[in-house]
Amino acid sequence: AHLVMEKKEIQPSVMNAFDLISMSKGLNLGNLFDEEQ
Repeated sequence: AHLVMEKKEIQPSVMNAFDLISMSKGLNLGNLFDEEQ
């Protein structure tokens, strides 16, 4: 049960990190395309 609790606590952080990375990649790609054009 303890392991499950830890996993539940870690999952949201991983999801948030994934969202931040996705947003960062999107912004970086946008900047790269902007510079190329």
